[in-house]
Amino acid sequence: MKCFLRRLLPCVLLLASGVLWAEEEEAPEATQAAAQAGAAPAPAQDGPPMPQAVAKVGNHVITGAEFQRDLALRLRQAARRGAQPAEPDLRFRQETLQERIDALVLQQLAESVAPVDDAAVEREFKRGLDGFPSRERFQEYLKMAGLDEDSLKRQIRARLTVEKFKEQKTGHLTVADDAVREQYDRWARSGQLNRSGRTADLMHLMVVIKGTEQADRDHALGIVRAARERILAGESFEALAREFSEEPPVRRTGGRYVEVSAQGMPDYIAERMFVQPVGELPEPFEAAGAWHLLRVDAVNEPGVVPFEKAAERIRGVMLERDRTEALAKLIDSAKLLMDITIYKAELDTKRPPSTPPTAPPPPELSRKEAS
Repeated sequence: MKCFLRRLLPCVLLLASGVLWAEEEEAPEATQAAAQAGAAPAPAQDGPPMPQAVAKVGNHVITGAEFQRDLALRLRQAARRGAQPAEPDLRFRQETLQERIDALVLQQLAESVAPVDDAAVEREFKRGLDGFPSRERFQEYLKMAGLDEDSLKRQIRARLTVEKFKEQKTGHLTVADDAVREQYDRWARSGQLNRSGRTADLMHLMVVIKGTEQADRDHALGIVRAARERILAGESFEALAREFSEEPPVRRTGGRYVEVSAQGMPDYIAERMFVQPVGELPEPFEAAGAWHLLRVDAVNEPGVVPFEKAAERIRGVMLERDRTEALAKLIDSAKLLMDITIYKAELDTKRPPSTPPTAPPPPELSRKEAS
């Protein structure tokens, strides 16, 4: 569950992964491909067919169709991390179901103590709507994803509710300066802070092109150009990246990437990061179904990352770890009190298998042991 929380809590529930401008880690290539195909990504079909109801958490029934969509999302995420399994085997399916259950428990916990008002939902809805050239194009995109405005707003509310709950329960946590320094020293001794090659500090803003019409391209380009003009006029790049970018990681970090290598970035950034003049903000460029702004703030030569640059990242990692652990305890406690039923027996990791596994044969003895 901790892996699930670490991946999803900062931005969006697996339950709300259908939000068009906030699917966790969704690549712009995937978004554009779905628009060109005229349909949402197809769910995974490997493995045995799903029953109509896979599990129940409180009053929410996890349907077979929902579960297939969850499998498809996890497979896409695994593929982007280079760890896609050959097929969604039993363990993969069990983990996916547990993630869905944890998401629902978290949502129900959040709804009970951290409700979100309609105005907040409408603001987020409008932010997404503004990414389209017209209301008609927005409706077409919703239809491709199998959504309508009401279902989209429900997903937005679920995500905002969880974000509010997380802040209420973990916003008070801090990491002491001494702890950050100790962690830096440990990483430095182990070589984790050594630059084997050049790295760069970047600022990045991206707006996805939602459709295949020229009007869609022009609308996205207009948003990025307006952001560029405001940055050149003195506004904060980070603030505008949070305002306009549709990738949840960018919205969390303000588009700031420190000490990144070319190998760790998409090709369209890697090919520019050591060529583009430091400190300048060129015109937007189009790549991977989106318009981008890129500013290179520094180029770093091989060596050890200094404490002053590493401290912020280390503090963030430690703080997210502490927040994750605190939320994991809340969810585990809530699960003990909730009515959770898994209808498909082989997906229940707590239920013993219906057929005991065959005991492995004894190991062969060497001649010396046999004698």
